[in-house]
Amino acid sequence: MSSPTMKSCNNAKIRTIKSIGIAAYMAGRLLELDSDLRIIHYVRDPRAMFVSAVKLGYENYNKTEQWAKLWCYRMYRDHEHLRRLSKGNKILELRYEDLATNFTKILPRMYSYIDRPLPQALIKWFQANTNATKDNDVLGTRRKNSTITAFMWRSVIPDDVRKIVNRICLNVLNIYHYHY
Repeated sequence: MSSPTMKSCNNAKIRTIKSIGIAAYMAGRLLELDSDLRIIHYVRDPRAMFVSAVKLGYENYNKTEQWAKLWCYRMYRDHEHLRRLSKGNKILELRYEDLATNFTKILPRMYSYIDRPLPQALIKWFQANTNATKDNDVLGTRRKNSTITAFMWRSVIPDDVRKIVNRICLNVLNIYHYHY
């Protein structure tokens, strides 16, 4: 017996899944299973990811080198794997910072990629949630100024930590055109 939610999902023409931390090597099998599948690979500056992990208590600055080696290797490996798979234009890579600072440019690109019209309600949602009257919480999506949120890490990251991550993650920073 299926729930109303499952029934609705199964009957939908478009299904969206947000997956945090899924390894890119799994994308190949998914593309084999569904020829209509489109993947949007969403990345964030590794320095911002690390500052966020420290802020949330998941990491600490004493583990900078270990963390950077792990995550930047994974980001590089994922990028290379997806690049090899993207021959049929099935994968779009986007940066968090670009969506946070210029959703009016990125949303049309995303919807064009999936060959669908951009809903006006989504534009209104982004307008309301990237320029809200106040932030909702640390993990929330509503921000007074999403541009400030996207780059806040720059004002709090210790200089020695930034240098370590820059050195270890240089190839990833270059691939995704992050300045260092």
